[in-house]
Amino acid sequence: MPRQIRNPPVANEAPNSASLTNYDKEHATVYVRLLDAEADGADWMEASLTVLRIDPVREPARARRACESHLSRAKWMTENGYLQLPQVSPRIFTSKNAAPSPRQPRP
Repeated sequence: MPRQIRNPPVANEAPNSASLTNYDKEHATVYVRLLDAEADGADWMEASLTVLRIDPVREPARARRACESHLSRAKWMTENGYLQLPQVSPRIFTSKNAAPSPRQPRP
């Protein structure tokens, strides 16, 4: 997976692909922050400024389009896109750092 940048620059519109893109992987944090902003009741202007770093007063059309498309893509990621992420192997634990097994109740 590509290295994530804390605040990666955003495109004017998020991808509209049926498959996960490198852009999606690089912007996963942006998507989560947009979902959090929506859950907190932030409007598109606040989200575009604080999350996308696009000034909605100076560039209202671009800010709104970017915010709406990225939020839509973030929702797609929660419904479909996450299925295309690599799975973590169940063998991630070795005997050295194995997760403790649950204790069985004594009879």
